[in-house]
Amino acid sequence: MALTLSQLCVNVEKTYQMKLVAGEDGMDNVVRWVHIIEDVEVSHFINGQELVFTTGIAQCGVNWLLPYAEQLLSHGAVGLVINLGPYIEKVPPQLIVWCNSHAFPLLVLPWSVHIIDVTYDFCHRIIQSEKHERSIASAFSTWIFNPEKGESYTGILQRAGFPDDGRYQVMLLYLHEREHEFTDLEWEQLQFRVYRALHKSHLSVCIFRLEQSICLIGQNVRSEQLTQYVAQVAQVLSERGDVYCGISEEQIGYVSLSALYLQAKAAGAVCRIRKKQVLGYSDLGIYRLLFGVKERRILEQFMESVLGALIQYDARNHTDYLDVLRRYLLTECSIQQTAEQMQVHRNTINYKLRQIREILQTDLNQEARVKIYLAYLIRDMLLSLIHI
Repeated sequence: MALTLSQLCVNVEKTYQMKLVAGEDGMDNVVRWVHIIEDVEVSHFINGQELVFTTGIAQCGVNWLLPYAEQLLSHGAVGLVINLGPYIEKVPPQLIVWCNSHAFPLLVLPWSVHIIDVTYDFCHRIIQSEKHERSIASAFSTWIFNPEKGESYTGILQRAGFPDDGRYQVMLLYLHEREHEFTDLEWEQLQFRVYRALHKSHLSVCIFRLEQSICLIGQNVRSEQLTQYVAQVAQVLSERGDVYCGISEEQIGYVSLSALYLQAKAAGAVCRIRKKQVLGYSDLGIYRLLFGVKERRILEQFMESVLGALIQYDARNHTDYLDVLRRYLLTECSIQQTAEQMQVHRNTINYKLRQIREILQTDLNQEARVKIYLAYLIRDMLLSLIHI
């Protein structure tokens, strides 16, 4: 998995005489790279999740260090390493106070240790960690999309602590920001935010990007723990847009992952329909039946045969009959409630219902209403899948 600062700094005091002097509460920050920045003016060049080194060679005195640290934190850095020596002889007390209050790790490195040795070591370990993480993600993706080839990846998963006899659940996090498509870098940053929250939860979960979602595969995790964690993550990510999270049921073994992925995807789609942040597959109701139909064309044809004429009429005449009929059904065929919801006179609803009966060639009896309501659910489902 991604390395945290505490994992990256194991044995650094013995190897490099590097010491933590402040910000211990931030040592669970995830580190994606290390970078040397000597000029305060270019602190915004980082992408986020970097551990920054400085010698102070381009500055005078130490008064610049506090605003420098503030800039680094504002741009997403996860910690600062000061190379103590001729340019910075000691850490100013106000910087230590600030780092502790902001959980921003501050470490010091003696001048006798070359920064290049430390950064090379850290970069190598980060790269190896990312390779390991990608191999696990590739193994899980293969079991999901090409299970017939999954056996060759069994060893990778077992060595990573994901046995074939484990109980697995799949979660898919979808994030939609209005008028914005996330770049690969933004997806990576979102993934790191999810990982950071996960690291604090101590759950056995693998995280990776899968198509246009962040996939979480949990092993032997209690459902209430998982739901609580996912709700917490969804709340954090909701700052960027609308968040939907679908959670599958729990099943044993790698061979179940493909089906669990489809369950999570279905739950994510229904989240969008019901405007819920988190839904489990077991909570989908009749949608479980609809998503169980493998031939999507069957559902499309049914919806078209029931509602097609009304959809086309609305499109040609700029009417709202599709909405009127749905509200009428949802109010248990109450003309008064439908009129109140649409803020029109009940006679208007009566007129529109007569038009709808004529267009659909139905008297809206009980069997017809069941078919129509089912067609609405299928339409919602098909539209939601466009965005999933």
